Amino acid sequence: MNKIKRLEELSALRLDKSEEEKLSGEIEEIIEYVGVLSRAELENEEPLTHLFGVHNVMRTDEEGDSLERSEALKNAGKTRDGYILVPRAVGGRDNE
Repeated sequence: MNKIKRLEELSALRLDKSEEEKLSGEIEEIIEYVGVLSRAELENEEPLTHLFGVHNVMRTDEEGDSLERSEALKNAGKTRDGYILVPRAVGGRDNE
């Protein structure tokens, strides 16, 4: 299968011919750049975990009161059997 058609399918996009041609060229440039990056000498480099040397400050978990199910669901657009229904993100029809 054509790489562009496969990407189109995976991303659920529909591209016209000019967009396919543009994307094809851009993908080739990205692949070439990844090749350049893969040849970089990194054996003596420390892995970078954060650009600015800061760390997440996390609070400790504290037990607290929970919402009642009816309270949690009262502003939901669609519900079924005590759950919030949302549009399906991948494949199939919504809310099956």
